[in-house]
Amino acid sequence: MKHAIVAVALWVCVSLPTLACDVCGCSVGGNYFGILPQFRRHFVGVRYQYRSFQSEHPALFGHETGAPSKEYFHTAEVWGRWTVRRNLQLFGFVPYNHYLRQESGQTLPANGLGDASLIANWVVFNTGDSAKLNWKHALQLGGGIKLPTGNSQKIAPDGNLLLRSMQPGTGSWDFPLHAVYVVRYKRYGVAAEANYRVQTHDAEGYHFGNRLGTSVRVFHWRQVRRNAFLPSAGLMWEHAAADRSYGSVQDLTGGHSLWTTAGVDVFLSRVSLALLYQYPLSHYLGSGYIQPRPRISAGAMVLF
Repeated sequence: MKHAIVAVALWVCVSLPTLACDVCGCSVGGNYFGILPQFRRHFVGVRYQYRSFQSEHPALFGHETGAPSKEYFHTAEVWGRWTVRRNLQLFGFVPYNHYLRQESGQTLPANGLGDASLIANWVVFNTGDSAKLNWKHALQLGGGIKLPTGNSQKIAPDGNLLLRSMQPGTGSWDFPLHAVYVVRYKRYGVAAEANYRVQTHDAEGYHFGNRLGTSVRVFHWRQVRRNAFLPSAGLMWEHAAADRSYGSVQDLTGGHSLWTTAGVDVFLSRVSLALLYQYPLSHYLGSGYIQPRPRISAGAMVLF
């Protein structure tokens, strides 16, 4: 009996930090293109995204209360487009991540280069340049590769590895797929986008669940001389499959969320600006232990 009690005590001591690490707002996301200007021109730009979560770590025993934490994810990204030919475009993304986690009065930062991506898009059709048409359509399909350029082995001050969701990189080679469709009638339009990322496992056998993201935005095109303003509003839905470690499903991972969005895009002669606000309407993340907060993103690009 004594040995059994010791064994249970040891199990609790070993499991406690593991359970505390299982619930955490996730940093792994997908690349949204948004409303892109002038398909036939190149551009280079920067964009910033802010996300935050409030997480509750489940108690080990019934008489205990869960331990709360807050996670803040800041990502600054350099990205660009090179138009190889009329219907073929190459995109590159290089993010830099700065993450913060607050728990029990302590703040744990993590920052570094993220995982770079290369994507090729094929313009299936585009009638947006025609001045004679009231209805204008554009469809792009694409896919590419996400490289494990970010550090996925950062060490916390206590000497242990940082949580996987707090690492700047994933350590895996992944494959994003995209579809973007824009239809416009005179000054009004709809932009629909879907992206799916096929994840692979890292060197330690950990596999982030595949990610699916969809969005629909209704916009109004306002022309002022040579400049265009596009206020928009819409919905965004995201789903993540559960993570796996050596094939075993990890508890408190994966989930889905529905967001409402509002933003504005400004297209000047050679410069484009964008601002987007996202508010969670419903969600079920980490078996209900993760609560997402409003997100915001902003960007600027130069066309040449």
